[in-house]
Amino acid sequence: MKKIIAVFLAILMTFSALSMAVYAEDGSEETTTTIRYPEEEPSTGILDENGLVVPQNTTQLKMAFIFKIVEKIINFILGLFGGGDTDQYISDGVADAGTWLDEALSNISDTLNNGG
Repeated sequence: MKKIIAVFLAILMTFSALSMAVYAEDGSEETTTTIRYPEEEPSTGILDENGLVVPQNTTQLKMAFIFKIVEKIINFILGLFGGGDTDQYISDGVADAGTWLDEALSNISDTLNNGG
């Protein structure tokens, strides 16, 4: 029975390889990829001489208020569960992710270098 299954699998692999070869695109055509960068937008100049953001229109002003309200709500919720602020949680999360990634890569490197 194992031999019959092996023969069927060999036939299936042969037909799969042939179908890929038959339906593959001809690679003789040269195609070039043109990268187009978006044109630089003119600076809106929303920074004042102190480096603070000054809204230029009502949409920017509304979004600034909404952002500050959302930030206050998040900081309040985080304060209920142990204090701290949003920036500290984000920076701690990035630092923890970097530490974990460094450990994982060093473990993989040690495994590959030591042969398992």
